[in-house]
Amino acid sequence: MSNERRPYDGRGDGRRPYDGRDDGRRPYGGEERDMVPQKKFTVHISDEDYEGESSNRRRTPARQSGHGAYQPQRVRPDDRRRREEDNRITRSDVPISRTRVITSRSGDRYEISEESNLPPHLMKKTNRNQKSRGCFVAVVYAAIICSISALLAFYVVVGINDMFGLVKDQMEIVVSVPDNADLDTVVKLLDENGVVDYPFFFKLYAQLTNDRDFKRGEFTLNRKSDYDMIIRKLTRPATADKSVVTVTIPEGYNIEQIAETLEYNLVCEKEAFYKTIETYEFSHSFYSKIPNNNEKRIYRLEGYLFPDTYDFYMWEGSVAAVNKMLNGFNSRVIENKDVDFWNKANAQKMGMDQIIILASVIERETADPEEMKNVASVFYNRLRNKSYEGIGGKLQSDATRWYPFPTSKAIKESDLTDEQKANWVSDYDTYNLSGLPPGPICCPGLNAINAALNPNKTDYFYFYTAPDKTHYYARTNAEHEVNVNSHR
Repeated sequence: MSNERRPYDGRGDGRRPYDGRDDGRRPYGGEERDMVPQKKFTVHISDEDYEGESSNRRRTPARQSGHGAYQPQRVRPDDRRRREEDNRITRSDVPISRTRVITSRSGDRYEISEESNLPPHLMKKTNRNQKSRGCFVAVVYAAIICSISALLAFYVVVGINDMFGLVKDQMEIVVSVPDNADLDTVVKLLDENGVVDYPFFFKLYAQLTNDRDFKRGEFTLNRKSDYDMIIRKLTRPATADKSVVTVTIPEGYNIEQIAETLEYNLVCEKEAFYKTIETYEFSHSFYSKIPNNNEKRIYRLEGYLFPDTYDFYMWEGSVAAVNKMLNGFNSRVIENKDVDFWNKANAQKMGMDQIIILASVIERETADPEEMKNVASVFYNRLRNKSYEGIGGKLQSDATRWYPFPTSKAIKESDLTDEQKANWVSDYDTYNLSGLPPGPICCPGLNAINAALNPNKTDYFYFYTAPDKTHYYARTNAEHEVNVNSHR
């Protein structure tokens, strides 16, 4: 056997030298063979990753000695161990359950088994790449989740706002609904007319509530209405069906009670009603004489919506409803020759608004037309004799203490906090202020207005209403205390 050193093929057990034949398995040199399917994982490594001691792919350059002879490099134990691990990669006696193809920079391709058989320094690089890819995927996934969550949260917020009409302006819009209109048709009409901003949410709400029996006709809708109110209107007969509701506004009702009554009877929504009485410019001759410069005055038209029985079309709208009640005040009070409003007001040296304010307090103190004139005389005496018994021109009417609530009971049943209820003080309280309150406390009827225009002539400064509604009058505070103590 020749002593010539032959290269180790990396597959055997070290006893059989390489005979130079190509059996399709040799890993080094020769014609490159496609040993694995194209979908195998390919890793690019450098030549120095395979510097096996027996490798014939690379030799370490010889160091030039003084004699020019070839001197092999000294191999350290760590390098020898590393090379042995590299050589084991291509051993044929290692079972291969999953193969990979490794391509070096020089173009040589090698088949190896599991990733764990890579050299340790390659395994660290591979793991580091996998961790980097894992972190990148996690960041992208988190960004996608956050984006989707933000988008869903946005649509939930705008949907809720549209559902309850929270961020929309007051605007009454007339919508004509054809006969036998289905949900899709109604949703399209509401969207085109600007009643709803998000038709998808309205359609979903209508499907969930199962309210889809829409009526034909013209409906006055408000942009600020919630979905439930819109559906209530659309599922009840409209103006085109000539559906009429008869509504009675009792004497002594204030603006808030009237608003509740109109909404309950499907004439208009109370929020639209409040907006109309504060912002809409009506054409009545007396309208311009109503003060609008008192910051403490809560409702400008308080006192001028004449109490009466009216016929309204269902959902006729707030403008039409207010206009009809102002017409009632104009015809029954201002232009009524029997009342002779302007002449009587001038005789009392009172303006229109002062008469209506006084009439509203009288209305809340008693419902008896005859007693109203005596109560009016007490108030006039107090207003005109401010220094009498230290009264100071104060009406001291219990009816003014709760406004805009009609009674103390109404305050207890309100949405105010317990602290607000306990510390309630009205700007209209005539126990605290001298003269008339900032505005009317209700809408008085014709009897109260006549009493304010035609008070009885008395010297009473006090009156007491007993539990049985009987009235007791007194000239002095001492007499008044006797009446109170005697008729409780």
